[in-house]
Amino acid sequence: MTVSAGGCAPVSGAVARRKQAPRLYRLQALPAARPGCDNPSALQGRRAWFAPSIDSAVSAFAKIPVPPDSSHMPIRLLVGLGNPGPEYEDTRHNAGFWLVDRYASELGASFKSERDFFGRVARFGERWMLKPQKFMNLSGQAVGAVAKFYKIAPAEILVAHDELDLDPGVVKFKKGGGHAGHNGLRDIVSVLGTPEFHRLRIGIGHPRTLELDQDVASFVLHPPRKSERPLIEDAIDRAIAVLPEALEGLMEAAMMKLHRKS
Repeated sequence: MTVSAGGCAPVSGAVARRKQAPRLYRLQALPAARPGCDNPSALQGRRAWFAPSIDSAVSAFAKIPVPPDSSHMPIRLLVGLGNPGPEYEDTRHNAGFWLVDRYASELGASFKSERDFFGRVARFGERWMLKPQKFMNLSGQAVGAVAKFYKIAPAEILVAHDELDLDPGVVKFKKGGGHAGHNGLRDIVSVLGTPEFHRLRIGIGHPRTLELDQDVASFVLHPPRKSERPLIEDAIDRAIAVLPEALEGLMEAAMMKLHRKS
């Protein structure tokens, strides 16, 4: 049995574990106050834990000048999304990690833990790769910290992530748009204050279209089936092959080259 913060009513171990688990594709409400236990200052502390520095991050981005035409701005920050820890390594939700790990290996770049950036960072030339080391729903903290420190505009960021709306083996570039329920993207949009960054969408399929009896949360936290993993790996290889064009800001050329091979 676990005692809740502030010495209030005990919380069962099962509930405590649920509170520690990563939020995935559905936004969850903050817990309501418990009569005789919680108070406004305690609830405020919980809100601060969910979004500790959004205001300061957004304020910082307001000071970064963005050219009127940012369509051909080179990419300075390549982000791979995933959950930290060996238990998540091979899960579908970590497809973004798979891509940046493989690309770093090809370049001979090494990731190093950077506490101030809430993640693992690798430098290659005048660019950076980032693997946030908070759970998926807090990915924006790491992205915002790196972008703020190096004065990287949202249009200079490319985020690689798993995509439910694309089948395994399909990979596509996109700029802007909604987060489609992906909590990693949701948090990045919240911290940056804009959805106008580039995405590299790595298809993992949807349990419904793949005829699997799983909900989305369970699906993304399980490894792909043996027939699916090679398709995802091939898509990652094809995406890496066009990254040189994408990183130079030649997104249309990268898209054409990638989609011709898809």
